[in-house]
Amino acid sequence: DYGKVIEGGVGETSLLAVLLAALVSLIILSFVGARLWCGWVCPLSTAGDVIDSVRRFFRLPHLKPAQPLKTGYLFSGISFASFGLFLAKTYPHLDTEGRFLGCKIPVYPFCKICPGQQICPVLSQGPQGYPPLPTSDWLFGFFKYGAIALLVLFLLSFALGRRLWCRFCPMGMIGGLFNRGGMLALKKDVRKCNHCGVCNEVCPMDIHVVAEEKEQEDVSSFECVYCLKCVDKCPRNGCLHIEFAGKKVAESHFSS
Repeated sequence: DYGKVIEGGVGETSLLAVLLAALVSLIILSFVGARLWCGWVCPLSTAGDVIDSVRRFFRLPHLKPAQPLKTGYLFSGISFASFGLFLAKTYPHLDTEGRFLGCKIPVYPFCKICPGQQICPVLSQGPQGYPPLPTSDWLFGFFKYGAIALLVLFLLSFALGRRLWCRFCPMGMIGGLFNRGGMLALKKDVRKCNHCGVCNEVCPMDIHVVAEEKEQEDVSSFECVYCLKCVDKCPRNGCLHIEFAGKKVAESHFSS
């Protein structure tokens, strides 16, 4: 947090450099991998897939969210991210203990309440690794109760649906901005597609554009996490393929 940065002998200029380096790194990684990181690297997605597997083991149905719910998740995530940016305005006014008007303000606000703060230590160390929740002096208890609320939201999202949480995560949204214009792209040969809908059925993000597109080759979408289930399950040879920097790296292949 800010206090540790100050105690370490660096000041506001170095803090700004740390934040700028984090932002540049995030943009570079997003340009290279877009939301591939969500589909294959994110530890929260891995934990969520475990919850999803438990649901499927008991043959429990999953929720297919209606558009209002999807939109609600989207704007909720944007609101949390915007609030984090708003808190950044307080950084020049924090004291050496990282306080503003008597409240502690974290350098990375969303990370303070992200479920990864609780889930990842437990996955690596077991129950004894569960970290203490933020104390009430973090913005009048906002981060303490926010951490609990988002953890519950995360568990419910994966227990009731497939990657519903991924519609909320601000980090995923940033990656989604590079799903078009970045180095990754999902392409479709519209001449080979018979609109069977298999891609839509297997898509954990409930994306319809891949099955419905009849003209455009590029079917990359903001929500896509590049899990490649659509490419793997497509029954038409070469109908769908994934490109990296303009080079085809995988394509659909029907095997009887």
